[in-house]
Amino acid sequence: MEDLSEQSPSIDSYIDRIQNNFGQVIDRTISLIDKEVLDRAITAIEQSKRIFIFGIGASGLAAQEAQVSFLRVGRSAKAIIDSHFQAMEATTFTKEDVVIVLSLSGRTKDIYESATIAKNNKATIIVITNFILSPIAQKADITLNTSMGGVRCRWRVAFCKSIAASSD
Repeated sequence: MEDLSEQSPSIDSYIDRIQNNFGQVIDRTISLIDKEVLDRAITAIEQSKRIFIFGIGASGLAAQEAQVSFLRVGRSAKAIIDSHFQAMEATTFTKEDVVIVLSLSGRTKDIYESATIAKNNKATIIVITNFILSPIAQKADITLNTSMGGVRCRWRVAFCKSIAASSD
């Protein structure tokens, strides 16, 4: 195991690494975009009566951020980040609703079950995932592939250690 206590990267080093990591994720995701599929997703969202966004954990945070983004462009959307509420809400969906499912792995069991309920109620399912062949992606009407989370950052450990040490 590498001893990170002797390393003291500068704040500029952290900023450069963050910028580089996000730049790589954005570049890789752009290279994966199928414009026709993206256009179908946009059309489904525009034509929907209601928009719901499912995510758990870090994907739940992204769902909440998406909710805010929709509000900023004048569309109401509801982020649901609790798996029990996702399942309950999915029972009310109709063919006029769109569910945007965020799951990097595409394998979160609770999300899969809620997407199944939504699909059975004829809602349009848009899945955003790293794995287009995952079980959740297979439930989708529209799948958007992303490249998030593929960048490993060892410096995060040092950063967390420095924050923990400074809070003592």
